[in-house]
Amino acid sequence: MKITMLGTSGSGKTVYMSAMAELFLNSSVDGYTLENRGSDFRSSTFVAKTIAKTNTLYTNGSFPSGTATSVLMPLELRYRGNSIIDVDWIDYRGEALNELVTGVENEQTAEILATLLASDVILVFVDAAVLKECRNLSIARANVGANTISRLLNMVSKTKRLDIIFLLSKIDSSTIDIKKDFSALKTKIGQIYSHFFTDTNTDVSNYAVMAVGALGVGNVETTHKWISNSQGGQQLTSRHAIKNYQDLEPVGVAASFARALLKCLDSEINNLNTEASKLAKELNRLKSNFGPIKNLLDLLFNNSRKREIIFDLEQKILDSRRQILKLEPHKIRLEKIATGLK
Repeated sequence: MKITMLGTSGSGKTVYMSAMAELFLNSSVDGYTLENRGSDFRSSTFVAKTIAKTNTLYTNGSFPSGTATSVLMPLELRYRGNSIIDVDWIDYRGEALNELVTGVENEQTAEILATLLASDVILVFVDAAVLKECRNLSIARANVGANTISRLLNMVSKTKRLDIIFLLSKIDSSTIDIKKDFSALKTKIGQIYSHFFTDTNTDVSNYAVMAVGALGVGNVETTHKWISNSQGGQQLTSRHAIKNYQDLEPVGVAASFARALLKCLDSEINNLNTEASKLAKELNRLKSNFGPIKNLLDLLFNNSRKREIIFDLEQKILDSRRQILKLEPHKIRLEKIATGLK
């Protein structure tokens, strides 16, 4: 299963990744943990940055710089030590999207599309502080990269069904009151992504929209400044300063990650059901041509190949159904985390 984070540089992907890693890699959430599947995973530059270095930056009152390269994290989801499902987590470098926003199209477009086509879940990051500040929808689209992201998602939607979660990042900004602003921000996502929703004949209510932050509600002092760009438009620049220097204090991260995992489980269960159905059809076809007389002839002529094939099919179907039974209970447990229930 593949989960891809998609958003412009500075939209909060790396910070979200840091908080998620702190919750599930260094600790556990209601019995769920993540383990690496790569031998050099924990010593990698990216993980050092997202866990140890990033936490140090927060303590010193700074945010990490944008991710320079796209990163694949091969993870394994476990529940109380037992393996549940493999997850490839992709942190796509936001600068590539920034280049597309400014009209630079090259092999990056094909690379991003290939990544999205291979993804089971796409997390679309929308900077909530920027979105609230931009009252003009056209300016809002430009400042959060919605036009470019819509175009990419539309391209992918023509080939496969998309499972998308819109994440309102930086919800811990001082400019946002989550209780008062969330509904309006969710409506605004529907407006800035109206091209995508119109082209796919859906509504924002068909997709999960979740608020996330990393440093606790109201702990980030945000200031905005508008500057004129070379095209005669206005570009918003934002500065985020940490009020109380502390370790990570994730807001909504566990819930949104659980929602992404739920979509992965649904996809895996659907795949297993589809495969089991195909195998069952083949099994029925073979058995229909394998009556008592044919069975006797095969025994007399020592023809056991068909029986071996039937046995193998029965075992594969049984294995798929066992795997489905193994995954089903976790849908209930992860739903409780995703909705904040215990």
